Amino acid sequence: MRDYTHVIAVCFANKMDEYRGYTESERIVITYGLEIFLNNFLKLMVYLIIGSVCDIFTKTVIAVLTLAILRILSGGYHSNSDLGCLFLTGGMIFSPIVLSKYLFVTNEHLAVVLFVIAAIYFLYVPQDEKYLGTSKEELVKIKISVILVMFGFCLGGLFIDHQLGVIIMFVALGQGLSLIGGEIYEGKTKCNERD
Repeated sequence: MRDYTHVIAVCFANKMDEYRGYTESERIVITYGLEIFLNNFLKLMVYLIIGSVCDIFTKTVIAVLTLAILRILSGGYHSNSDLGCLFLTGGMIFSPIVLSKYLFVTNEHLAVVLFVIAAIYFLYVPQDEKYLGTSKEELVKIKISVILVMFGFCLGGLFIDHQLGVIIMFVALGQGLSLIGGEIYEGKTKCNERD
């Protein structure tokens, strides 16, 4: 996907350059931003089409939104290839939907899973380069904020519908598992170990 999105982004940037006269550094930034946007947009369309074809469109939208918000707040593992990202993220979106349909999950199970998710998030959030150099006090505030958002999503989903709550909870668990053991970027210190 990256080659196609790069070609499209370069075409857009060249067309915009005719009217605006960008500097070389501006063109690079614009091209890169367009490439990322198009890449993510194409993946989103694939997920929404799969959700529509499988008659789980609403659940897919909720899973995508939950994952996107938690991912933005907490960071996590990134695949080295677009295809790997497509499948990894697709698994994090569609596995919870399938599991929620076929697994019978009691309230006691949900409480245990919620506690495990909270523990994972407390230990590993944040895993994003933007938090490098953040003080320990700020990191604790970030951890608590992300955990509260996660609790809000999970409990809100359970309040609306049991299956929806299970989907959101398993999406949050998948996102939490993507945080484990990952350094933000190779050669840099993990956020949780910064002073």
